Amino acid sequence: MNKKTKYAINGALTFGILSGLSNARQQNITQGDLPFDWQEFARQTLKGSSFGLLGGYAIGALEDYLNDQEKPINTDAELISFIELNRLNKNSLLISCLKKSQIKIKPVDICQTEKKPQ
Repeated sequence: MNKKTKYAINGALTFGILSGLSNARQQNITQGDLPFDWQEFARQTLKGSSFGLLGGYAIGALEDYLNDQEKPINTDAELISFIELNRLNKNSLLISCLKKSQIKIKPVDICQTEKKPQ
């Protein structure tokens, strides 16, 4: 599903619900004792939904257009060039410093068992 469809659906739902709630609140405040006008409620809800649908569709279409204009990145070439730039050289200063500062550890054979004196 592209962005214009997603944005149109989300805009219609959001603005329809907000417009309906706003109309219900307004009727409750202004009319007081009069019965609730369901036709006006439906009209305002549909009006809000249609504005949200059109606005979401326009914004989504713009997003889709801008995303289509972007040039994709060749990730294989970028990764290979990054690896080549960061590959360690055996003659580098960092490797020579690490070799000088290394601690010599005598290997231990853990399989060898010592014989206990009897």
